[in-house]
Amino acid sequence: MMREGFELLGRVYSEDGVYRPDPISFTLIEGKVLSQGEIVCIKHPYLRDVYVFYQVTEVPLKRKVKDYEEDLVKTNKVFPDPERNYPRALAEQIGYIDPKTGELRPLLEHIRPLTEVYRPPEELVLRLLKSDKEGIYLEIGRIYPYEKLPLYLDMRILLRQGLLIIGGVGTGKTTTMISLLIKLLETCKAYNLNPHILIIDKDGEYGCKELINLARTLKGYERIDVENITLRKIYSDAKALCNDLMTSLGIHPASKEARMLRAIAEDYMREKKRVELTEAFIEEFIKYVRSGSGSAEGRAKLIRLLMDYKERLSKGEEGISPMDVVNMLKERSIVHIDCSNAESWSDVVYKLASLFDYIYEEALRNKKFGCLLVIDEAHFYVPERGTFSPGGDAHKVMEDVLVGKIATTGARNGVVIFATTQRLSLVKKTFSTQLGQNLIAHKVEDVDLERLKEIAGTTLADVVRILPRGYALIKATANPLKRPIIVKVEKRASPLSASTTCIDRWRS
Repeated sequence: MMREGFELLGRVYSEDGVYRPDPISFTLIEGKVLSQGEIVCIKHPYLRDVYVFYQVTEVPLKRKVKDYEEDLVKTNKVFPDPERNYPRALAEQIGYIDPKTGELRPLLEHIRPLTEVYRPPEELVLRLLKSDKEGIYLEIGRIYPYEKLPLYLDMRILLRQGLLIIGGVGTGKTTTMISLLIKLLETCKAYNLNPHILIIDKDGEYGCKELINLARTLKGYERIDVENITLRKIYSDAKALCNDLMTSLGIHPASKEARMLRAIAEDYMREKKRVELTEAFIEEFIKYVRSGSGSAEGRAKLIRLLMDYKERLSKGEEGISPMDVVNMLKERSIVHIDCSNAESWSDVVYKLASLFDYIYEEALRNKKFGCLLVIDEAHFYVPERGTFSPGGDAHKVMEDVLVGKIATTGARNGVVIFATTQRLSLVKKTFSTQLGQNLIAHKVEDVDLERLKEIAGTTLADVVRILPRGYALIKATANPLKRPIIVKVEKRASPLSASTTCIDRWRS
C-alpha cells in the first residue's frame, strides 16, 4: 500500500523487453495526464519507504497502425478509435534520498517490469528540492507546469561556480538577474553576511529603487559613471606598449627614437610581463632609457618626451581610479558602474579590464575580501572572435583578465561572476562554458540552440525556443535536482527601461 498523496500514473513497460534503472519508459493509465518536465517516482526495489525520483523528458503517444487509416484521413472519413492510443512517457533518473545520510544517490540496481509509477506528494518533492538542511537557498521561482512547488538554488554553489543568464531582447533576463540579486541581498541580511557586489551595467538598467533601497539597509549603495573612472591601459606585450607610446609621444615609427623605444620596451617587458600605463610606470621606464643603449642625444630626446607625457598623464588621472573603486567595494554592498553614457567603448573595456585586474589581485592578497561581479550583456566585453568587436584591441586585454583569470580561477579566490548575454554565439565560448554549470535560459534563437545543448544538454533544450516571457529553463549544479527544470521566475523588480519604452513615452 502506498501512503496517502501518491497518485498512480502508470506502470513501467519496455517495448523491447529490456528494463534499465535509467532511463525508464512507462505507459500511462487511461485518463491520466502528464507533462514534459514533471517529477515522478517509483518505489525503491528493496529499501522500505524510499522512493526513486525521475524527470519526464518525453511524452509520446503510440498508436497501433492500421493500413487503411491514411486512406481514411485522405478522404476525411476518420474514425478516431481512442482505444488504439497508448500514451507513454520517457523519464531520466534523478535519484533517491538516502535515509541515513539525507544525500541524493543514484539507483544502480534492476527495476522490475510493470513497476508502478506515481506522482509524488508535494511535501516529498520539497524534501528533494531542499535536500541539504544546512544549505543557504535562494528561491528562484515556481516549477512548471503547476507552479506550486518552488525551485531553490544553493547560494554557496552559485558563489563558488558563477551563473550565466541568456535570452533575447525583452525575454526577461535582466529582470531575472535583478530579482536574483534582491533575493541574494535579502538572504545575506537574514544570515548576517556582508555582500560586496560590483554591477557593470551597459544600458543603465540596474538603478531600480528596490535594489538600491535594499542595499542601503546593508552597507550601502554607490553609483559611478564609467566616464569618471580614469583610463589606465594594461599591456602584456612589447609591441602594443611601444605602438601606444609612439602615438602618445609623437614619434614617427621609422625614426631612430622609435627603434630605440622598441628595443627598450622589449627588454622591459621580458622582465615585467605585464604593465599598466601610469606615472609610476613612466618613471621606471625612464630609468631603463637612461641605462639603455643608443646615442646619448637620442636617449635625452626620448627622456624629454617621456617627462612631458608623464606630466600630461598626471593631469588626466583626475577622477576615480580602479583602486578607489576597490576601496568603495570594501565599504559598500553594491557599487554600480553605469556605462550607458560612454563615449568610447574601447575606453570602457580598457578601464574595466584594469579594474577587474585590481579586484582579482586584491582578492588574492586579502583573504577577507570577496566580490561578486555582475556583468550585463557580457558579449560586449568578451565577444567570440570573428563575431563583432565594439571595443577593438581592448577586448584582448579584457579577455586576458576576465577569461584567463577570473572566469577560470576567480571563484576559488573569492571573485565570482554572474553574467547575462543576449546571444551565446556572440560571447567568448570559454567564458560561457566556465559559467555554464549554472545556466538560466530564457527564449533563445535557433542559431544559439546547439551551443545551449553543448552546455546544458539536450533534455528540454528545444522547449527554450517557445518559452513565454518570464519563464526560463534552469540547468544548474546549484539546483539540488541537478536536472533541467522549467520555471516561472518570480519577479521582484523591473529594469529601468521597462518604464521608458516607446509606447510609454507616447502616453506622455
